[in-house]
Amino acid sequence: MDQIDWQAADFQLFLSQCDVIATSSRVMQQYLSAKWPFKIEYIPNGFYNFEDVDLQVDFAKKNNTILTVGRIGTRQKNNQLLLEAFAAVADQLPTWNVKLVGAVQSEFKSYIQQYFTKFPDLKGRVIFTGEIKHKAELMREYQQAKIFTLTSRIEGTPNVIAESLFGGCYQVLTNFDAASEAIADGKCGIIVNNQLDLKRQLVEICNDQQRLLSGQKAAVELARQDYDFNRIVRRLHYLLFGGEAK
Repeated sequence: MDQIDWQAADFQLFLSQCDVIATSSRVMQQYLSAKWPFKIEYIPNGFYNFEDVDLQVDFAKKNNTILTVGRIGTRQKNNQLLLEAFAAVADQLPTWNVKLVGAVQSEFKSYIQQYFTKFPDLKGRVIFTGEIKHKAELMREYQQAKIFTLTSRIEGTPNVIAESLFGGCYQVLTNFDAASEAIADGKCGIIVNNQLDLKRQLVEICNDQQRLLSGQKAAVELARQDYDFNRIVRRLHYLLFGGEAK
């Protein structure tokens, strides 16, 4: 956002013609509210159940899976952080696995080969599913995993946050824009600072089933409260027109 010259005449005209100016994270909302002389609303990237998937989460049927979803192997997603951290603590978490869902970037495939050469015992415990295009199938992955993690270097509010919250996943996130609101002040997740912190937190969390279960339930509650697109659209309708949406 610092690359945008908000004082430019064309941009000032554009903003003056907007009925609602919004951003998808509270961190960015606060930043832009201080930077721009306009009211900035908070409208998160939510989840809409287009395929009418059963969103009831059976927490007892969740697997010991640490899940991540996205474009696997891009510099932004920094998947190496998760993979290296898990390799370091895998012996302490013998019943756990890591699942990476998403198209694997071609330049990342050599890293994967080197990774399994270095850690051959992790074949079968570190699973690359490839891209899952059907939302119903993707939601099942969230519903079956206990932990969702994003180790990104930079993010706004990716769609996978809302999806994983509805799937009842405990959140383990690096400190990108929307991370703080996605963990609800620690009720449904944590923010990690580096690989050492991630290793320590994974060992603690994966061995604390009560903390996991409490966080998973809080994730679903947060999803329904803040990330349900039905509620978000009703609020947007109010911001645009006032009154109640039909």
